[in-house]
Amino acid sequence: MVFVRDPLHYVCLESRGEWPDIDLDLPSEDMREQAIQYVYQRYGELGAAICANVITYRGKSAAREVGKALGFDQESLQRLSNLVSHFEWRGPNDTMAQSFQNAGFDIKHPRIAKYLELCMRIQDLPRHLGQHSGGMVICQDQLSSIVPLERASMPGRTVVQWDKEDCSDLGIIKVDLLGLGMMAVLKDCLELIPKHHGDEVDLAQLPEDDEVYRTLQRADTVGMFQVESRAQMASLPRNHPEKFYDVVVQVAIIRPGPIVGKMLHPYMRRRQKKEEISYPHPSLEPVLKRTLGVPLFQEQLLRMAMTVANFTGAEAEELRRAVGMRRSWERMKNLEGKLREGMTANGLDTATQENIIQNISSFALYGFPESHAASFALIAYASAYFKVKYLAAFTCAILNNQPMGFYMPAVLVKDAQRHGLRVKPIDVQVSEWACTIEHEKDGSLSLRLGLG
Repeated sequence: MVFVRDPLHYVCLESRGEWPDIDLDLPSEDMREQAIQYVYQRYGELGAAICANVITYRGKSAAREVGKALGFDQESLQRLSNLVSHFEWRGPNDTMAQSFQNAGFDIKHPRIAKYLELCMRIQDLPRHLGQHSGGMVICQDQLSSIVPLERASMPGRTVVQWDKEDCSDLGIIKVDLLGLGMMAVLKDCLELIPKHHGDEVDLAQLPEDDEVYRTLQRADTVGMFQVESRAQMASLPRNHPEKFYDVVVQVAIIRPGPIVGKMLHPYMRRRQKKEEISYPHPSLEPVLKRTLGVPLFQEQLLRMAMTVANFTGAEAEELRRAVGMRRSWERMKNLEGKLREGMTANGLDTATQENIIQNISSFALYGFPESHAASFALIAYASAYFKVKYLAAFTCAILNNQPMGFYMPAVLVKDAQRHGLRVKPIDVQVSEWACTIEHEKDGSLSLRLGLG
């Protein structure tokens, strides 16, 4: 089986019924803001706008707002908001009554009863509009003729009064402009490597290198993108990545969805050949073969629903959106009934249906798109390649783009020294503001710490 590096290869586009999500990672927050301002200048203030985030009343925010409206003093309000945030909003019960009683409140008292009633009634109601982190809508003509716009508090910005789900329902394309620190590191590496190492490097054509994969297999990954956490380091030797798609899976598997959904350990056991590969249903083998029979990605969710329950692409996309949204259990329950009907029509028994629904429901806990994982895997492999092959340039670049990642600069310096890089201290006579690379008489490279 051949695995390609192009993230678009992994996008499921068949009959989605809507445009795919588009993310553009930029090297820094400064460049992200420059890109946002460029879009405004290019398309005009009425031709482009940032999506809103609809902030709703939840937990403590609902409890505090209602308490203020009913005139509770600050001390009582603090205790009440701490109490109600511990209970699901399904109405008063004996446990809640006892907890309130212990704190000096009687839930049968008219004022407290009204307080609890209002707290429940305003759950999930809009509180105010915020700005999406970078989701921009661009229109060919006047955006204001399609969606309501408002001026943002930040100068030079316009905001769509709808959130990303509303925009998606209307078929409006949203492009996310995001800042990603490792992109700045790679950009600096591409400038430092030709100058100091003498090699011309094409980020899109990095060779598959056994030494890089051996480094990943040893979990020697301090400073590398997406694979440097403790959890990643613990799983890398067991998953033993040998090719690019193994890195794609590695990036995606150490996340809440696969872990809570009990997908992590089955995959790792199968990867180590300690467990036989099996599939929830024989018809799902083409969908799940490359992840050893374990569903890990949103694209697999789409194809699973289309295969076992006869969902159309649009229906499968609706399912993906439902499980991808927090607090979407009611929406998910409605689709679950449709799933069961389709699987029953295809002759799947109850146990198989339950297993498949459990796998799909787990995606509600941050299921990861395969195309996104492939994009991140490209950056992860590039960071590993540069660290292994061009340690001086990589260390210099990552120190000059702090803060980022899991580790403090001192840890990054010690790790580079452990790998044989000579690191020179700050010297007011020769140090620049940024860290720099120096050429030694023996032809080796060393790193000079900068004043910054």
